[in-house]
Amino acid sequence: MHSPKRSAYPSLAPMHTQTWRVESQASYILALAERVNVHPSRLLTVGIFEGSRGTESEFYLRAKFNVGGGQEEFITRRLEALTGRSDIRLTTLYGRGIVVPVYRLTRPTRAWCPLCLDDAQSSGRVYEHLLWSLTFVRCCPTHNVCLENRCPDCGRAVPYVSWKGRPGQCPKCFAWLGSGGRILDSPAPTEWEAWLAIQGVDLIEGAVARPALVQARVQWLVTYVCETLFQGSRKAFAKSSPFSPGQVSEWLSGRRVPSLESLLRLTRLSGLTLSQALWAEAIDPVLQLEMFPKPAARPRHTFPRQQILDRLQQYLAEANQPTLSQFAALCNTDRRLIHKHLPLVRLSVERARRAALLSQSHSTWKREVAELMDAVDDLLAVGVYPSRRLVAERLTSPGRLRDPALISVWKSLLLDRGVTPVGVRRHTPTPMASAAHEPVTRVLAAR
Repeated sequence: MHSPKRSAYPSLAPMHTQTWRVESQASYILALAERVNVHPSRLLTVGIFEGSRGTESEFYLRAKFNVGGGQEEFITRRLEALTGRSDIRLTTLYGRGIVVPVYRLTRPTRAWCPLCLDDAQSSGRVYEHLLWSLTFVRCCPTHNVCLENRCPDCGRAVPYVSWKGRPGQCPKCFAWLGSGGRILDSPAPTEWEAWLAIQGVDLIEGAVARPALVQARVQWLVTYVCETLFQGSRKAFAKSSPFSPGQVSEWLSGRRVPSLESLLRLTRLSGLTLSQALWAEAIDPVLQLEMFPKPAARPRHTFPRQQILDRLQQYLAEANQPTLSQFAALCNTDRRLIHKHLPLVRLSVERARRAALLSQSHSTWKREVAELMDAVDDLLAVGVYPSRRLVAERLTSPGRLRDPALISVWKSLLLDRGVTPVGVRRHTPTPMASAAHEPVTRVLAAR
């Protein structure tokens, strides 16, 4: 005959369920196993999984303790059925209404404050806080010391639940994880770490009886910061914060959720606490308006169509015609808007610009030809052959005589004055070659 299964477990109450010092689920499992004098793994396999083998019995090895929800909720329900208590779910984040859609909200291994463990040992039952399982909490808000995550004796990481685990003890070397009179050599917490610890306290303490968080709340937080502090400008938001414009756009559209570090920086940037930012629906509507003032409406940008048309006549009458970009800057608008909404204005500005450049080119050409004629006549007057080098030295821009068109004018000037240019090949003139030897007046007229 088989003996009946043991179902009488002590109704062990979790510690401080209504405060931020609430005991974690992993610590409660270790304390319950110590009370019934069994190993924690024995409690899980026999008491919770009822001796089943395979995947379910070994699920605790990879279960996310202290989180709750999903498959981990099965452990919470079984603990409540075995102990006859309904407040064990408050030892998990999900049971307290904390459903933050971010990755790595909790640590993979245990972390603790040595001074808090010493205080718990002197006051009664040793337990570990749910606050310590949050990834962003790096220091103790009570003693203002950094949390430890490795055994001070063997230096190993401590898992949440192991075969011989006990609250406040290392399951490998059984060393006490508290200070034990030793001097803590960890550096003092920074201002950012102290603020993170305060946000963790506010999150744990203010989450009781609050509605579960949905993904839209994080999107609302990003929208609130962007609209309130930066008047809805995503570019200014990304420029004044450590976030890229692509991240801000994905957060505002809801395609992605900020990481845990980004969510905390957004909370600090908004000037709110983490609990206020995540549970704004639970606040009274009157108080919510005072806490979250509605930003002023952004002024609507109007296209200055009439202003552009008025200034068009003014700039077309000027000698130095501006480019389309310069004209748009003078009208306090963008070149692409003129290109899209006023195509006729764009054509007028571009045609006037081309005509101004062509007129400037003609005047420059006439001035250079006049300088070339004067230089050739001056050299012939003193009986010096007007070579290209000597003529170029008398020009305002000597390098311009390298232009093939000016070289043709120089040769034509020499031929008109009965001087044979040095280096000119003698061959039967062709229509194209004879055109290059026409008088300078015809060349100027052709240009």
